[in-house]
Amino acid sequence: MSGAISDAGRRFRGMNAKDWKDLLINNGIYFVIFAIIVLIIVREPAFLSLSVFKNILTQSAVRLILALGVAGIIILQGTDLSLGRIVGFAAVISASLLQRSDYAARFYPNLHDVPILLPLLAAIGVCVLFSAINGYVVAKFQIHAFLATLGMMITIYGVLSIYFASGAPGPQPIGGHDPRYTDFVIGSPFGVPNLVLFALAVSLLTWFLWNKTTFGKNMYAVGGNPEAAKISGVNVLTTTVLVFVLAGVFYGIGGYLEAARIGSANNGTGFGYELDAIAACVVGGVSFSGGIGKVSGVIAGVLMFTIISYGMLHRHGPELPVHPQGRHHRRRGRAGQQKVPQENLIRPRGTSSPRIAFSSHFSPRRRSLLPGAGFFFAHAPVEGGAPVGCPPPPAFLTLHFPVYTLMALRGA
Repeated sequence: MSGAISDAGRRFRGMNAKDWKDLLINNGIYFVIFAIIVLIIVREPAFLSLSVFKNILTQSAVRLILALGVAGIIILQGTDLSLGRIVGFAAVISASLLQRSDYAARFYPNLHDVPILLPLLAAIGVCVLFSAINGYVVAKFQIHAFLATLGMMITIYGVLSIYFASGAPGPQPIGGHDPRYTDFVIGSPFGVPNLVLFALAVSLLTWFLWNKTTFGKNMYAVGGNPEAAKISGVNVLTTTVLVFVLAGVFYGIGGYLEAARIGSANNGTGFGYELDAIAACVVGGVSFSGGIGKVSGVIAGVLMFTIISYGMLHRHGPELPVHPQGRHHRRRGRAGQQKVPQENLIRPRGTSSPRIAFSSHFSPRRRSLLPGAGFFFAHAPVEGGAPVGCPPPPAFLTLHFPVYTLMALRGA
């Protein structure tokens, strides 16, 4: 043990400036996560609690499963803009088949109780179908994944809307889930949330497929240089389709879990999820240039964004004034500030904390300055040119500047 420590010490002492730079670039995301956690704890000591970190892991679970699905596609120099709609389709299918028998607005009024895993298989089957079509179009017709999945995203939304409106109650959110379903997904019989266990199982499976199978080696080869991989005997078409199929399996699992996590599903479920997943992959070191990416990096990227989002809500989670019609009340000082009823507060998916609603006070140009700035600024009301309910600019930049710096250093 002491010999290993002394060897590590000698290696650190022998590192030059270039070695330190490479160490920072390759492992910078872990330093950034640690710095973000320390900063949030300093500003809000209550953040340092077991329940908070359990909530962070729970909220990261579905995001991680989806990110692992799209990460393989990014390794192939592609992307998947249809992720969110495919996940929404899986969520609607799962929710429509797993409603309580005594629920008044059942999607299928005459449907008897079904095994809780049967809708999971149905959701995975639908997602695999759409993803396989994406992969075939990309590999066979040499259409860039951006365009192929963009068209599929629009197509899926149309099909999903038709299915969503075909239920007995009409186009309304599908709720009233079977208790067996919710207990299976969001329960924690052993003290650890089931969602975390599902995410852990998917992560281990992904690591094994990427690192210990011929499929994984072919995936990295095709992503690094498709022509060289083809000359070496790798079936580029089959490998590409299989990567998309694997992503479809993960999308189906994610949609099945997400419907139970948020308690309902509709044709808007999953909108924008693809951006969260792709951003987490890129920050985690999965390169759009292809052939580069690790499961540990994807996990770190998902945790980083979840910690930032949860940290902001944890520190600025008190009631945020939202007008019943969606417009924000302007603050006119403490004395003139109006109290907004709880029912008028917007709450995020799966949490009990109010959500900062979208504000039209920012122009599209101001909202597009930075991806992270667009997310936090565009979701906050404005008072004198500064967002209300968000931290002051120095704290905002302290949290986000390292993320974008790290992305620039990685060359993403």
